[in-house]
Amino acid sequence: MLVNQINELQGITQSGTRKTPESPNTLDEYDFYQLLITQLQNQNPLDPLKPDEFVAQLSQFAQLEAIHNMESHTELLANYQASINNLLALSLLGKEVKAEGNVIYLKEGEQPSLHYSLSAEAEQVAIKIYDSNGNLVRTLDMGQQSDGEHTVLWDGEDDAGHSLPQGEYTFAVVALTADGAEVKADTYVSGKVTGAEFNNDQLYLQLNGTNQIIGLSRILTVNDVTTQE
Repeated sequence: MLVNQINELQGITQSGTRKTPESPNTLDEYDFYQLLITQLQNQNPLDPLKPDEFVAQLSQFAQLEAIHNMESHTELLANYQASINNLLALSLLGKEVKAEGNVIYLKEGEQPSLHYSLSAEAEQVAIKIYDSNGNLVRTLDMGQQSDGEHTVLWDGEDDAGHSLPQGEYTFAVVALTADGAEVKADTYVSGKVTGAEFNNDQLYLQLNGTNQIIGLSRILTVNDVTTQE
Protein backbone atom coordinates (compact mmCIF):
# COMPACT_ATOMS: atom_id res chain seq x y z
CA MET A 1 0.00 0.00 0.00
CA LEU A 2 2.87 2.34 0.81
CA VAL A 3 4.46 1.82 -2.61
CA ASN A 4 1.16 2.64 -4.29
CA GLN A 5 0.93 5.84 -2.28
CA ILE A 6 4.47 6.77 -3.33
CA ASN A 7 3.51 6.24 -6.97
CA GLU A 8 0.37 8.33 -6.46
CA LEU A 9 2.36 11.10 -4.84
CA GLN A 10 4.85 11.00 -7.67
CA GLY A 11 1.97 11.48 -10.06
CA ILE A 12 0.74 14.40 -7.97
CA THR A 13 4.19 15.94 -8.15
CA GLN A 14 4.17 15.74 -11.93
CA SER A 15 0.68 17.20 -12.21
CA GLY A 16 1.49 19.95 -9.74
CA THR A 17 -1.57 19.47 -7.54
CA ARG A 18 -1.58 18.69 -3.84
CA LYS A 19 -3.53 19.42 -0.70
CA THR A 20 -2.44 22.67 0.93
CA PRO A 21 -0.93 22.02 4.39
CA GLU A 22 -2.63 23.60 7.39
CA SER A 23 0.54 25.52 8.29
CA PRO A 24 3.22 26.68 5.80
CA ASN A 25 5.89 25.94 8.42
CA THR A 26 4.76 22.37 9.01
CA LEU A 27 5.85 19.29 7.10
CA ASP A 28 2.95 17.03 6.23
CA GLU A 29 2.67 13.46 4.96
CA TYR A 30 3.15 14.63 1.36
CA ASP A 31 6.46 16.33 2.19
CA PHE A 32 7.91 13.20 3.78
CA TYR A 33 6.94 11.03 0.84
CA GLN A 34 8.39 13.64 -1.53
CA LEU A 35 11.69 13.48 0.33
CA LEU A 36 11.77 9.71 -0.12
CA ILE A 37 11.01 9.95 -3.85
CA THR A 38 13.70 12.60 -4.35
CA GLN A 39 16.21 10.48 -2.47
CA LEU A 40 15.45 7.44 -4.64
CA GLN A 41 15.66 9.45 -7.85
CA ASN A 42 19.01 11.00 -6.96
CA GLN A 43 20.82 8.12 -5.31
CA ASN A 44 24.24 7.12 -6.58
CA PRO A 45 23.88 3.99 -8.81
CA LEU A 46 27.35 2.89 -7.65
CA ASP A 47 26.35 3.28 -4.01
CA PRO A 48 22.58 2.72 -3.80
CA LEU A 49 20.57 3.02 -0.65
CA LYS A 50 21.10 -0.05 1.49
CA PRO A 51 18.00 -2.26 1.90
CA ASP A 52 17.99 -1.99 5.68
CA GLU A 53 18.15 1.80 5.52
CA PHE A 54 15.37 1.85 2.94
CA VAL A 55 13.18 -0.43 5.05
CA ALA A 56 13.82 1.77 8.10
CA GLN A 57 12.69 4.85 6.21
CA LEU A 58 9.61 3.06 4.90
CA SER A 59 8.83 2.06 8.48
CA GLN A 60 9.08 5.69 9.59
CA PHE A 61 6.75 6.80 6.82
CA ALA A 62 4.31 4.02 7.72
CA GLN A 63 4.34 5.22 11.35
CA LEU A 64 3.67 8.76 10.14
CA GLU A 65 0.69 7.55 8.15
CA ALA A 66 -0.62 5.58 11.15
CA ILE A 67 -0.37 8.66 13.38
CA HIS A 68 -2.18 10.73 10.75
CA ASN A 69 -4.97 8.15 10.55
CA MET A 70 -5.17 7.96 14.36
CA GLU A 71 -5.63 11.74 14.57
CA SER A 72 -8.42 11.54 11.99
CA HIS A 73 -10.14 8.75 13.91
CA THR A 74 -9.78 10.64 17.19
CA GLU A 75 -11.43 13.71 15.68
CA LEU A 76 -14.20 11.50 14.29
CA LEU A 77 -14.79 9.93 17.72
CA ALA A 78 -14.88 13.36 19.35
CA ASN A 79 -17.54 14.53 16.89
CA TYR A 80 -19.49 11.33 17.45
CA GLN A 81 -19.35 11.78 21.23
CA ALA A 82 -20.55 15.37 20.88
CA SER A 83 -23.54 14.15 18.86
CA ILE A 84 -24.32 11.52 21.51
CA ASN A 85 -24.17 14.19 24.23
CA ASN A 86 -26.57 16.41 22.28
CA LEU A 87 -29.07 13.57 21.91
CA LEU A 88 -28.66 12.64 25.58
CA ALA A 89 -29.32 16.21 26.67
CA LEU A 90 -32.52 16.30 24.63
CA SER A 91 -33.67 12.94 26.02
CA LEU A 92 -33.20 14.13 29.63
CA LEU A 93 -35.21 17.33 29.30
CA GLY A 94 -38.33 17.11 31.45
CA LYS A 95 -37.09 14.03 33.34
CA GLU A 96 -36.72 13.77 37.10
CA VAL A 97 -33.13 13.00 38.12
CA LYS A 98 -31.33 12.17 41.33
CA ALA A 99 -27.63 12.98 41.56
CA GLU A 100 -24.74 13.12 43.98
CA GLY A 101 -24.26 16.57 45.47
CA ASN A 102 -25.11 18.97 48.27
CA VAL A 103 -25.97 22.18 46.41
CA ILE A 104 -29.57 23.41 46.68
CA TYR A 105 -31.26 26.47 45.24
CA LEU A 106 -33.70 28.46 47.36
CA LYS A 107 -36.48 29.90 45.21
CA GLU A 108 -39.04 32.39 46.49
CA GLY A 109 -42.23 30.70 47.60
CA GLU A 110 -40.75 27.19 47.48
CA GLN A 111 -39.21 24.81 50.00
CA PRO A 112 -36.14 22.95 48.65
CA SER A 113 -35.78 19.26 49.43
CA LEU A 114 -32.69 17.97 51.22
CA HIS A 115 -31.91 14.35 50.35
CA TYR A 116 -29.42 12.16 52.20
CA SER A 117 -28.70 8.56 53.07
CA LEU A 118 -27.35 7.14 56.34
CA SER A 119 -25.13 4.06 56.30
CA ALA A 120 -26.38 2.99 59.76
CA GLU A 121 -28.89 3.97 62.43
CA ALA A 122 -28.00 7.24 64.10
CA GLU A 123 -28.93 8.50 67.55
CA GLN A 124 -28.48 12.14 66.59
CA VAL A 125 -28.78 13.69 63.13
CA ALA A 126 -28.25 17.37 62.34
CA ILE A 127 -28.49 19.08 58.94
CA LYS A 128 -26.34 22.17 58.57
CA ILE A 129 -27.18 24.67 55.83
CA TYR A 130 -24.65 27.21 54.55
CA ASP A 131 -25.00 30.27 52.31
CA SER A 132 -22.88 30.91 49.21
CA ASN A 133 -20.15 32.48 51.39
CA GLY A 134 -19.87 29.37 53.58
CA ASN A 135 -21.64 30.90 56.58
CA LEU A 136 -23.79 28.56 58.67
CA VAL A 137 -27.34 29.93 58.48
CA ARG A 138 -29.53 27.09 59.74
CA THR A 139 -29.22 23.85 61.71
CA LEU A 140 -32.04 21.32 61.54
CA ASP A 141 -32.13 18.86 64.46
CA MET A 142 -33.62 15.62 63.13
CA GLY A 143 -33.09 13.53 66.27
CA GLN A 144 -32.82 9.76 65.91
CA GLN A 145 -33.07 8.26 62.42
CA SER A 146 -32.77 4.82 60.86
CA ASP A 147 -30.34 3.87 58.14
CA GLY A 148 -31.30 4.41 54.51
CA GLU A 149 -32.58 7.38 52.52
CA HIS A 150 -34.28 10.43 54.04
CA THR A 151 -35.82 13.63 52.65
CA VAL A 152 -36.36 16.87 54.58
CA LEU A 153 -38.03 20.08 53.43
CA TRP A 154 -36.31 23.33 54.37
CA ASP A 155 -38.59 26.32 54.91
CA GLY A 156 -35.95 28.77 53.69
CA GLU A 157 -35.48 30.42 57.09
CA ASP A 158 -32.39 30.88 59.23
CA ASP A 159 -32.03 29.90 62.89
CA ALA A 160 -33.66 33.19 63.96
CA GLY A 161 -36.75 32.54 61.84
CA HIS A 162 -35.93 35.12 59.17
CA SER A 163 -36.56 34.33 55.52
CA LEU A 164 -33.33 34.03 53.58
CA PRO A 165 -32.79 35.51 50.12
CA GLN A 166 -33.21 33.46 46.98
CA GLY A 167 -30.00 31.85 45.80
CA GLU A 168 -27.61 28.95 46.08
CA TYR A 169 -26.97 27.14 49.36
CA THR A 170 -25.18 23.97 50.44
CA PHE A 171 -25.94 21.47 53.18
CA ALA A 172 -24.09 18.84 55.18
CA VAL A 173 -25.37 16.03 57.39
CA VAL A 174 -23.75 15.22 60.73
CA ALA A 175 -24.90 11.87 62.16
CA LEU A 176 -23.66 10.18 65.36
CA THR A 177 -24.33 6.86 67.07
CA ALA A 178 -25.22 6.58 70.77
CA ASP A 179 -21.49 6.10 71.45
CA GLY A 180 -20.63 9.28 69.59
CA ALA A 181 -19.20 7.51 66.54
CA GLU A 182 -19.75 9.21 63.20
CA VAL A 183 -22.25 7.64 60.78
CA LYS A 184 -21.46 8.02 57.09
CA ALA A 185 -24.00 10.25 55.36
CA ASP A 186 -24.24 10.74 51.59
CA THR A 187 -26.05 13.80 50.23
CA TYR A 188 -28.11 14.02 47.05
CA VAL A 189 -29.93 16.54 44.93
CA SER A 190 -32.98 15.92 42.80
CA GLY A 191 -35.23 17.80 40.44
CA LYS A 192 -36.66 18.19 36.99
CA VAL A 193 -34.21 18.76 34.13
CA THR A 194 -35.15 22.08 32.53
CA GLY A 195 -32.02 22.85 30.54
CA ALA A 196 -28.56 21.70 29.49
CA GLU A 197 -25.23 23.31 28.70
CA PHE A 198 -21.76 22.24 27.59
CA ASN A 199 -18.59 23.38 29.30
CA ASN A 200 -15.17 22.05 28.25
CA ASP A 201 -16.92 19.30 26.27
CA GLN A 202 -18.76 18.20 29.43
CA LEU A 203 -22.56 18.06 29.66
CA TYR A 204 -24.23 19.82 32.61
CA LEU A 205 -27.94 19.78 33.43
CA GLN A 206 -30.06 22.59 34.83
CA LEU A 207 -32.61 21.63 37.48
CA ASN A 208 -36.01 23.10 38.29
CA GLY A 209 -35.57 26.19 36.12
CA THR A 210 -32.95 27.62 38.51
CA ASN A 211 -29.21 28.17 38.41
CA GLN A 212 -28.65 24.77 39.99
CA ILE A 213 -26.31 22.84 37.67
CA ILE A 214 -25.15 19.22 37.98
CA GLY A 215 -22.66 17.23 35.95
CA LEU A 216 -23.85 14.28 33.91
CA SER A 217 -21.40 11.93 35.65
CA ARG A 218 -23.09 12.58 39.03
CA ILE A 219 -26.53 11.35 37.99
CA LEU A 220 -27.67 8.24 39.86
CA THR A 221 -31.25 7.73 38.65
CA VAL A 222 -33.53 9.09 35.92
CA ASN A 223 -37.33 8.88 36.06
CA ASP A 224 -40.09 9.93 33.71
CA VAL A 225 -42.22 12.54 35.46
CA THR A 226 -45.39 11.46 33.63
CA THR A 227 -44.81 7.86 34.79
CA GLN A 228 -44.60 8.89 38.43
CA GLU A 229 -47.87 10.85 38.38
